[in-house]
Amino acid sequence: MDFKKIISVLFFAFLGFVAFGQKARIKKQKIMVVPGDRWMTSRNFYETIDTDDGEEKKFHYKKAFESDPDLTSVVEKIGAIFLEKSNGRYGLTSMQQLLKRKKGNRARKQKSSKSFNYLTKADIIIYLDWQIEHGRRGNKVSTITLSAKDPVGSFDIAIGEGEGDWVTSGATVKDLLAEAIIDKINPLLSQFQNYFEDMKTNGRKISFEVYMDENSNKKFEDEVGDITLQEVIEDWITTNSANGNQSPDVSADSDEVTLKIDEARIPLFNEKGRAITGVQYLRKLVKFLKSKGFKCRREGFSAGEQAIRIF
Repeated sequence: MDFKKIISVLFFAFLGFVAFGQKARIKKQKIMVVPGDRWMTSRNFYETIDTDDGEEKKFHYKKAFESDPDLTSVVEKIGAIFLEKSNGRYGLTSMQQLLKRKKGNRARKQKSSKSFNYLTKADIIIYLDWQIEHGRRGNKVSTITLSAKDPVGSFDIAIGEGEGDWVTSGATVKDLLAEAIIDKINPLLSQFQNYFEDMKTNGRKISFEVYMDENSNKKFEDEVGDITLQEVIEDWITTNSANGNQSPDVSADSDEVTLKIDEARIPLFNEKGRAITGVQYLRKLVKFLKSKGFKCRREGFSAGEQAIRIF
């Protein structure tokens, strides 16, 4: 093989390597449409539970899908419209299928304290709230709200609100809603794109807590070498941020036993080109703290609620 042929082979091999690396970094963002809190509350698909922060609503999505004959078709219709209008930029995750998977894994999960966080199985959660008015002129969507959130930290991505026109024919609920939102899809998709462009430049935002177990005698003002434990954690987060120098908003409570980290910016990909999740990022922080002699573990309470407990 002569010199020119060798150069050609090496050149095309290099192009293939670059193309493979770019392909590894392509990740189609997934959308999941979920009935909104107001819709769930108005139809009593919830229960009130007591938590350390007071009373909270626990929504029963499985019961909602089984009980309301229109919900499945509405969610599928709205999801299909987003897919069509996005020209393939986004994928779709079915909440119903995830709920079925949760049921199938129930036996395995019973012995685990970890919850099945189906809301973290998508990159964008679209909460859909609506109300239909019935009158002599027919039916209309009196209010409709599409609220898109990033499930990792529950950050707002986009919101669209409005109402539909009176329809005199026997239109189904899904068709009434489809007509009401059709002019709101493109502005929402534009906001989605802006959000993810920001992620590409600055990393993904996550928020979490690091807190001391109630039986621990440690505090965040304790010194680790020449600096406090709080400073150790802040320095690690900054060094391991998307651009290597982004400092999060960190605050400790008055008793120095809970540290709140808001809007830490984590890389989208690791050194192998694989997507990094918030859970994986916190596992690295846990591993680091253990290397410093701390006994700790990561805990996940619900979608977007992650924490590290130090014993």
